[in-house]
Amino acid sequence: MGNDHSVNGRGKQSINTDVRVHIYHVGTTGGVQTLNSILRRLGTGLFHCGVEVHNREWSFCEDGVYDCPPKKCGIHTYCDTLYMGQTTLNALEVEKLLLLLKQIWVNAGYDLLTRNCCHWASSFCESLGAG
Repeated sequence: MGNDHSVNGRGKQSINTDVRVHIYHVGTTGGVQTLNSILRRLGTGLFHCGVEVHNREWSFCEDGVYDCPPKKCGIHTYCDTLYMGQTTLNALEVEKLLLLLKQIWVNAGYDLLTRNCCHWASSFCESLGAG
């Protein structure tokens, strides 16, 4: 994993960068972790997630889109990582994509059940070509 070099259809070298989704137990209390250990077996739980690309992790909450160091979301407890594949977008292209996605997601608002960090992660991964 990491970065793979390849030649694209136009003869230029591109760098493929890994995309990962980091999963967290909501909050930092042990009670949620215990509850999630039971609920996860049923395919559900109280989780937060963020998408790592180019050594930054991006997520979405009521305050909008934000970033943090990978696996270091300070208000939640890290528990797992899912490898999503790779993106051919370089860091500048990802920044441009994020500007567009921030406008769309912030303007549409946050909803705990229908428009949350998990929906954001899915959309961002798809936009990166890794979802």
